[in-house]
Amino acid sequence: MNPTQPSTIDCCPTGLSAVIEGNQRQGTPQNLLPNGSVPLYHDDVHITMSGVMGAPLSPATPAFWVWHANVDQIWKDWEDNCSNSTLPDYDLFMKDHPYIVMSERDLGDEPSIYNSHQYLSYDIWCRNQNDGLTNDTHQDPINDGINSTHVYVRVRNRGKYSSQGTEELKIYWSKASTNLTWPQHWNGSLTIPHPSGIGTVPMGNIITTLTIPQINPMDQEILHFTWMPPNPSDYSSFNNQQDHFCLLARIDAPTIDPMFNEVSTGTWNLGANVKNNNNIIWKNLSVIDLNPSFNDPSNPNAPSNTSNFYIGNSSESAEVFDLLFENIFRRSGNYITDDAEVSVQLNDETWNIWEESGNLSEGLKIVDSENHRVKILSNNAKIKGISMPAGFVGQISVQINFLEEAFPFEAEYDYNVRQILENTDSTLGGVGIKIYPPTRSGIIANAGLDHKISAGDSVELRAFDIGEGAKYKWYDENSQLLHKGLSFYVSPVVDQEYRLAVISDLDGIKDYDKVKVTHRISQIVNISPNPASDIVNVEYELENVQSATILLIRPYGGSTSHPLNLNHNNISIDLSAFQPGLYYISLICDGLNVDSKTLIRN
Repeated sequence: MNPTQPSTIDCCPTGLSAVIEGNQRQGTPQNLLPNGSVPLYHDDVHITMSGVMGAPLSPATPAFWVWHANVDQIWKDWEDNCSNSTLPDYDLFMKDHPYIVMSERDLGDEPSIYNSHQYLSYDIWCRNQNDGLTNDTHQDPINDGINSTHVYVRVRNRGKYSSQGTEELKIYWSKASTNLTWPQHWNGSLTIPHPSGIGTVPMGNIITTLTIPQINPMDQEILHFTWMPPNPSDYSSFNNQQDHFCLLARIDAPTIDPMFNEVSTGTWNLGANVKNNNNIIWKNLSVIDLNPSFNDPSNPNAPSNTSNFYIGNSSESAEVFDLLFENIFRRSGNYITDDAEVSVQLNDETWNIWEESGNLSEGLKIVDSENHRVKILSNNAKIKGISMPAGFVGQISVQINFLEEAFPFEAEYDYNVRQILENTDSTLGGVGIKIYPPTRSGIIANAGLDHKISAGDSVELRAFDIGEGAKYKWYDENSQLLHKGLSFYVSPVVDQEYRLAVISDLDGIKDYDKVKVTHRISQIVNISPNPASDIVNVEYELENVQSATILLIRPYGGSTSHPLNLNHNNISIDLSAFQPGLYYISLICDGLNVDSKTLIRN
């Protein structure tokens, strides 16, 4: 189990690998089988189930696959953690990748075996209270200017020997972006004007330097410190994403544990540095918590259902990028795109260069060109071929609206946005979005009953008020927004179906309903005179009917029937036998009441 010499055949020729799946049967008395041999946990299961190693009968037994996968997992875990002589004497590291099984998969390889999500390290996390030693679920900092955020970093030792206890951990912050450079975005050298017009504010800076305590081989330590995030109001020019920051942690031990392969200055691809060096981790994770118990609209620090961040091109030449929108990490249950609408809004500058680049995309559609909004239709959707000039900076917003019809929701969801350099398909950077959904339902959209109108008429469409703050949006059959508000009038020239969307202000839950406005094909065109004394003339239009009748209905019951000539368009009715008062005239076509109007008898 602790070899002193590496082997091209087996890390431990007489150890675990031989016991699991080897030809050697050496052993000590305490682990020998009754026949004097060492159990081979892979081969012997084959033999037990099929009588001979290599026979095709074992795979026919379902239990075999469960056992086989378990043995393979044990072997892989041991192989990855075996302290053989190829490991360095000293090697502190932090996991830069969150893929499961998290405890085993990222083992400090340099470069990392993963290529895409280096900005989602689970070895650095924030808590808004001092409980991070027992709870490593990340929370986005609350930037209230009063309470500090607690930050935790897990440092591991995969070297042969204990660390010296003098190594340093340096932690930095930066404004969130898919396009961050080292060291400009992290050391305070990059600034923007203060909104007051006086002075500047940094786009990032070092937070603290900590001494890493001595860590034994295959052990770890969690380092804790407090951080007062920058004042969000200093970044008011960033519109709605002024409170989103990301973190970078670096182990600084140049004499015994130097960087493996770092471009130390001027690199515009931070993702490559994180991939190449296990001394660097990056946290760019936005948290959307829509549980109403935490999301009070009157609280200015309450999370919204939107994550906002920067994209851009920090290189010295024009480059072409894709933005990839993807579901990640779901092992069971639904993805966020199954249970919610995901839409993306681009700021003016980003929209304009995307438009100039041809509006190329996959798996999404433009739903509001005026406000630069697109709707995600499938996993791995892309805004493609954005030709960004050197130094370009843009903004995007990802909005989540859970659908009432999908309730109950999963406990949590993960969504991801990556900026990809198109010509190499390499990940420049990205933002992970952790979403905690609402825990309630009951937002029911109701657009009212369907309507029938005559040509040229108008009708009011009115939504039922849901009894809480909400947005009401009306769309036509082509998904074009027609109106915002509870009600409005329409005068369609042809039959039309309208769609109502109701979105809660509290947690963004969304529900839809539809209402139809159709035209009467057969109708009463006119009644004259009205009021009438002796004779009333009723004009009508008939189309595609087999029979038609005018009913003159008395106010308190009873009626008279007047069959219509299908080749005519009017009928005169004698009222001399009727008492003065209010009457109803109804047009009955093929047994259905298709139109009604009132008549006053003098």
